[in-house]
Parts: sequence; C-alpha cells; structure tokens
Amino acid sequence: MDPVPLDSNELYSIVSVMQDRIEDQLSWSWLNFREVFTDTLASTVSLGALTVIVAVVLYIVISKRMQDNTTTFLLTYTLLDWVTAFSAWLMSLSRAAQAYALVRSKIADIYGATDQLLYCVATSDCAQAYSVPNGVPDYTSHGCAGTALLAADVVMREAVISGPLLFVLSAQKRWVAAIPLLSLFLASSASAVLHVKNTCEPGAIPEADAVYSGDGWLVFDPVPVDAATARLAWLTNVYALLLILHRLWEDREAIKAYMSDDPIRAGAKWVAWVGVTFAVPAFITETWMTYYDSHEGGRSSDSAVVYAFFALTNSLLIPLMGMYPGLAGLFQRLRRRDVDPDGEVTAWADGKAITPVYPVETKSNVADPSADETL
Repeated sequence: MDPVPLDSNELYSIVSVMQDRIEDQLSWSWLNFREVFTDTLASTVSLGALTVIVAVVLYIVISKRMQDNTTTFLLTYTLLDWVTAFSAWLMSLSRAAQAYALVRSKIADIYGATDQLLYCVATSDCAQAYSVPNGVPDYTSHGCAGTALLAADVVMREAVISGPLLFVLSAQKRWVAAIPLLSLFLASSASAVLHVKNTCEPGAIPEADAVYSGDGWLVFDPVPVDAATARLAWLTNVYALLLILHRLWEDREAIKAYMSDDPIRAGAKWVAWVGVTFAVPAFITETWMTYYDSHEGGRSSDSAVVYAFFALTNSLLIPLMGMYPGLAGLFQRLRRRDVDPDGEVTAWADGKAITPVYPVETKSNVADPSADETL
C-alpha cells in the first residue's frame, strides 16, 4: 500500500513541537555552558595565581627556617582561602563537565528528532514524530559532587585551623584542651558526611526544585551544608580561637614589655596595624560584593567580556583579600626576623636579639625586658 501523503498542517504541527522543545532545551544549555566555561577559566586563573603566592610564601618560610608557632598560625591563616579557592575550582570543573554533557545530549536529541521527522515524511508514519528524544546526559551529578565539595571545604578549613593546634597541644600533652577540639572536629566531619549522603540519595531533591530535569534524571544546584554541620563547624572554630586567645594571655608579659616604654605610641601602632591588616581588606571585599550584586555578576550585560571581568575579579579578589592578613603578618615577621645556625627563629629590634614570643623549643615565653620591641 502506498503511503498516505502527509498533510501540511500535520507536518507544521510536528515541526513546531520539535522546534519549541529543542530551542527551549538547547538555548538554556548553551547559555549555561558559556557562563560555566567563563567561570571555569576564571577560577583556573585565580587558583594558579593564588598557588604561586602560597608556593613563594612556603619557600620563604622553609628557606628561612621559620619554625615558630606564630609563623605556623599565620601560614595556616593564609592557606584557608587557598583551600576554598581549590574547592571552588573543583566545583567549576564538575559544573563544566555537566554543562558539556547537557549540550552534547541536546545535540544528540536534535539528530534523533531529525531522523524521526525524515521517517515521518518518507512513510507518513508520524506516530513517533511528536515525541522529541530526551536522552540521558553522560554526567548529571554536579549537584551531588558540588554538595560534597562545599561540605569538604568546611571540613578542610576546620582541619587547617584545628590541625596545627592539635599538634601543638598533643606535643605539650595538654589533653584537656586537645580532646574537646578533636571531638568537635570529628562531630562536624561526621555531620558533613551525613549531609552529603542525605542530599545525594535518590529522590532527596524534589523535581520542582531542580534546575533541569528529564526522563529519569535530575540536575540541581549544589546544596550548602545544613544547619547542624554549620553550627558544629562554628563551635570548632570558636573553640580554636579561644585556645589561641588563651595562648596570648599566657604571653601577656611579653605584650606588657612591648607596651611598657610608650603605651600610647605602641597602642596607636597596633590600631593602625589592625586597620590596615583587617579593616581595609574587609572594606574592599564588601564594596566589591555590593558592586557585584548590583550588576548581577555581569549577567545584566549581554557582553561576554563584561561577564568575564566580573567572574575573574570575583574569583581572584575575594580569596586574595582573605589571605591578606596572613600574608601581611608573615611579611612583618620577615622584616624583623633572622635564623640562627641552630634553627631557632630569633627576632631583632634596634640591633638587639629578642626571645621569641612563641619559641620553637620549650622555653620561657617572656620577652627580654631590656628589648625595645617584641613581635
């Protein structure tokens, strides 16, 4: 039996259905892919620059044999935002892989729809022509992977802070202070693991909350850590800060020696140092974030160059301002410190050697009253 000629209205209806679905899916996937590619490139450049900075700092610290606890703390402070930048880079790679998989899948769907349309025209059998193919992309796990990376970032930042403190406390056999810190860290880590597990379970994310969904697959944005994990991480960091403050209290005699000669002048120096080291980068960060949000991160402009500018500046400026206090403290110590043949880091002021505030070995942590300054 000869095929029945295809009615033009039916053909138009089939093509319209295909066009609407394909344009809607492919245009979203392509726009998302363009932004993701720019974000990935920006995060790669940012991580590379920050890695160079951290590598140079590590080389200087190691070559100068700066082994005191204060240098360790400042170096730890510097590494925090590098860890976050590294996590952001991994997330950008995961998001790029998913965006590429979505575009590739939609292109394959277009080929499938074209084949169905040709078959419909050739045979007038158009039963399948109204059903646009909706293949499963090769990678749709960015939501789960990104959630795991966000949780890992929180845990790694805790580890960078708590690890050196636990090492120092255990070396000094101060178990009463070390055990609570270790317990809080392990609790927050376990809570982060449970959060990732619950988020990545099938059906945990409602389809209504998905960024994009298809037949049997779901794409969603990464989920930040839950309230329980965030609270445990906060408690861990607060407890670590209290331990650091307690150590400063133990070294109060050294601080008094620093302030003894001219407390007003010394106090003014401290205020100026705190302002330049902490207030200025915080002000720059807040100003930039306000500007970034007001322009929707460059999305308010159709220019790819404008979006790339916002993406690169945001990925580099934010972690750099976070690292600045630690870098400034290390630079200050480099100006005033030298290394003796035995490996002990010794401070110098006005040509006089000063006992370190945080000695390498177990010694008195009271500064020499005859010195004009301590670190």
